[in-house]
Amino acid sequence: MNKFSSIFTSLLILASLNGCGGGDSSTTSSQSEVSNSNELNCNGEVEIPFQDNHPVFRIENGDSSHKNKCDIFKYYKAGYAVVMPHSMSPWNLNQSSAINISYSESDAMLLDGSINQEEVAAAEPAEIDSETLVVVAKILDSELESTPWNCAVSGVDANELESNLQLCLSELNSKYSEHKTTVALKGLSESSPADTSKGGANPGAVWTNLGTSSYITKSDGLVKRFSSKKEVVHTGSANFDVYRLNGVDSFEYYLVRAKIGSNPTSVLCTRWIECAYFNNKESLRFHLKKVTNGVASDGIIEEFAPLTTLRNKSTSFKIGAGIKASASDKGPGGEGSVSADFSVSYSYSAVEIKAAQIDNSSVKFDFGHATGDGYFGDLWDKDPTTVGPFTSTVWAIFKFPATSKVDKSNSIISLYVDEYSGRYGYSAPGLIPIASTKLFKYEVKPKDKEGLKTDFSLPKLTVQKVSKNEDGSEKLDPVAPENLLKIKKGQTLQFDIDSGGLGGATSTSTPLIVNWAIYSPPSFLAFSQATGRGKSRIDVTVNSGGVIGDRSYIRINASPRGAIPGLEMTDISVPIEVIE
Repeated sequence: MNKFSSIFTSLLILASLNGCGGGDSSTTSSQSEVSNSNELNCNGEVEIPFQDNHPVFRIENGDSSHKNKCDIFKYYKAGYAVVMPHSMSPWNLNQSSAINISYSESDAMLLDGSINQEEVAAAEPAEIDSETLVVVAKILDSELESTPWNCAVSGVDANELESNLQLCLSELNSKYSEHKTTVALKGLSESSPADTSKGGANPGAVWTNLGTSSYITKSDGLVKRFSSKKEVVHTGSANFDVYRLNGVDSFEYYLVRAKIGSNPTSVLCTRWIECAYFNNKESLRFHLKKVTNGVASDGIIEEFAPLTTLRNKSTSFKIGAGIKASASDKGPGGEGSVSADFSVSYSYSAVEIKAAQIDNSSVKFDFGHATGDGYFGDLWDKDPTTVGPFTSTVWAIFKFPATSKVDKSNSIISLYVDEYSGRYGYSAPGLIPIASTKLFKYEVKPKDKEGLKTDFSLPKLTVQKVSKNEDGSEKLDPVAPENLLKIKKGQTLQFDIDSGGLGGATSTSTPLIVNWAIYSPPSFLAFSQATGRGKSRIDVTVNSGGVIGDRSYIRINASPRGAIPGLEMTDISVPIEVIE
């Protein structure tokens, strides 16, 4: 059994620690440390100008000092990739530790058949002890979407750790460039993905993206015959996006988009004989859980795509067509629904996809490559998905019974990756139609019993009235529909609206941001700001048309409505009256 250098990268949505609740009884010590820092106040720190392309800022020591924590938030806000010891990862609810291992699985002499897609027995690889670093950064620029990423990289020594860190940063910047190009073309939610024949699609604005979790693997091997020098011979990735539907009926709906990738290396062995690493198989299995007030429940599979997809066949699927969840863009009490459907298609000449619902809560996808050997086999026809990069995107919708408004805001969505594994091979055709072929297996394995798990927080919206205490200090009071606010002509009322983001740069804020808006603003009021994103302070005054006795509501919600759990069919309503 041969071990290879490896990297495990987990890019995940970072979650609010203030009021999120969440997790089960097996929370980690790092979580407790972060939770105890809720009183951290970084206000007064000098702001750093925003930087493009993620320059690196490193925190070398792992102590949880006030300065180190504030530096994380300060440089994160400014667009840096902040590198730190794993113990300091901010906003961490529950991030699994994992290792990726590659090892030799079988040797085979093949004629013109296909490599057997059944699992080949292999010895269980030993666990690799490794040091771990965490990178936190945000995707896109300061004025647009800023999807938070958290990337954990490991290595068995300093050289491998640094090498894997650079691979992580390269992946992050690649995704950053991809998103910026998409936004520049048509807008993030409207653009057409480049991989439309490989299951790629944009779900649309009715689905709110809660964040991203990814696993990236790297394996070293020999690139030339009769040589002992090892180089990177295969990289793989499984990238997950988790979405929530902006609507609700008797169920709440969540969508998982999983994009898998495999990239082997092809090299020339001699002047006459070509050698190649090639794709053979990938497997992916996952499910969702929802944790509310410490109680976990499994998501129920509503549907998934694709179903079994054969090579040399084009297939299309419509996802979410049967869901008509209630939501309202007409204000509280308005009738309406959101259409959750979108279409995906698949067309491969040398890949077969097999999908199966394992039980009510998990789904598995197997990707088998047609790698028949010999001069007339698929392998040496050089199909791009066999000897070159392969990608495919799969989808699954999960549903949970609807809960109360309070419970919704205290829930955590957990993505469990039950299996991410694959095989790649090495083959040299020889001088007759007989090849020497060896297969290698790679898999991401959890270090603990929970498995590969990433927690996602749900969007939140808070509105507070700004006032003064007797000593002149600032006071913030939550608004309530039963508390009538009174305003005089010439008077200014102030409100703090927070729809996520770092806000005041404290550790209790979630990086997940949604837009907010004031709906049907009263005609007798003037607003310094009627729409926004993240944390804003707005001024409200009586305009020239206002008269004593005017009374109405200031209605505030996410934009689009339904993005905030518990506010799908109602707004945060602030009653207000003009007095003398």
